[in-house]
Amino acid sequence: AASDEAQTASASCGARPVSRSVLALGSVAMSRDVAQISRVGGVYRLGRKLGAGSFGDIYFAVNTQTGEELAVKCESIKSKHPMLMYEAKLIKHLQGVPGIASVHYCDIEGDYNVMVM
Repeated sequence: AASDEAQTASASCGARPVSRSVLALGSVAMSRDVAQISRVGGVYRLGRKLGAGSFGDIYFAVNTQTGEELAVKCESIKSKHPMLMYEAKLIKHLQGVPGIASVHYCDIEGDYNVMVM
């Protein structure tokens, strides 16, 4: 049921469908917590870990098509209380408000809920 809720939240946050094969295991130096995922959504290359919070970890990312620098928030799908997809949905609703980040992508990648902002 939680997986169904995450899928529904993912669809409602405007995520584009992504083949699970876009994940690549790379040599980018990151925390083992994200299992060496080097790309998210096939477009965003993950870099160093910027921080962590109660709901997950935040990584530096670059859009490989535009060079835009972004952040990716990652949360384990095995989390007792997954919140990231709901956070993405709320942020999408609030986009355009001063001080609110833009959500570029959100979906499930491997064992993680991810949001690019």
